[in-house]
Amino acid sequence: MRFEFYYRFSERYTYLTIFIIILIVAVSTVIAIIRRTIIPPLPLPADYMLAVLDGGVSSAILLATGYIVYTYVKFLESIIDNAPRLLDDMVSAMKSGANFLEALRTIARLSNRYGVLGHILKDAYARIKVAGMSPSHALEAALREFPHPQLNRIIHILMEAYYAGPQALNVLEVATNYYTRVRVVRERYKTLVRTYIPIFMLSYAMFVLLSYLMVKVFLPGFVQLRIGGLEIMPTVNIKLISYSFYWLGFILAIGIGLMYGKIVWLKASAGFLYAGLMLLLNTVIYALFILGPFVLPLPGAAPPVPPLTAGTP
Repeated sequence: MRFEFYYRFSERYTYLTIFIIILIVAVSTVIAIIRRTIIPPLPLPADYMLAVLDGGVSSAILLATGYIVYTYVKFLESIIDNAPRLLDDMVSAMKSGANFLEALRTIARLSNRYGVLGHILKDAYARIKVAGMSPSHALEAALREFPHPQLNRIIHILMEAYYAGPQALNVLEVATNYYTRVRVVRERYKTLVRTYIPIFMLSYAMFVLLSYLMVKVFLPGFVQLRIGGLEIMPTVNIKLISYSFYWLGFILAIGIGLMYGKIVWLKASAGFLYAGLMLLLNTVIYALFILGPFVLPLPGAAPPVPPLTAGTP
């Protein structure tokens, strides 16, 4: 089952992604030191190709990992969202005269209606019919395979209903009402917090615009500025300022994605996908327009000084 792969990967290897990105930046920094393309006090490579390579590789890793974690989180959401329907169908089956096992068989037959939760219970019912396991042992086996708190609660509700005997219907009805309210509250919460997306994007757009104005408009103007016939530029390190903006954008892009994942999905690693998209956008913008050769038609805009994209010899 795909959920099993996503579960094991997300729970064990997600933060390894951040370590790999840090390792990539560290290796490129060592290469930059060897090539003497690093400018103190900026502890990151002031080299055009290394910067673009860091951003491109890091965004690719974040996108790949982010897709897996995002899909895993969506699977978990489907468990919560489908729980009321599943429990309600079990209640309906038992009100029609079915016992617990017959109601579980109905759920297994209609497993596609309930997403991941339906497939997990379908496997549990298969253990009952094929392996001869008792319903409680089959549910415990399903829980051992995917020991997630959300699944844990639902499985224990079903086990409680099984042990309740004649009172199983009451247990399931109470659980149905509870998960229905949970789903309504979650939908309202998600609707509210999604307003953070425009705020995050606006803050990032303002930072990119500031970077462009500094690197392509103000700094080239400083190059031509003379005071008393003397050039002022020996006191301004263009490359240090330019690459400081790049690496600030690098960190900001990842931070925005992780923050969004934590706020919306309550799991920072769920923001890897957004972080990858933001970092890819950041790399393209800086590589082409801020550190690169393209100039937007703004008053006073000029190409960057030659060493900016050529590295330090």
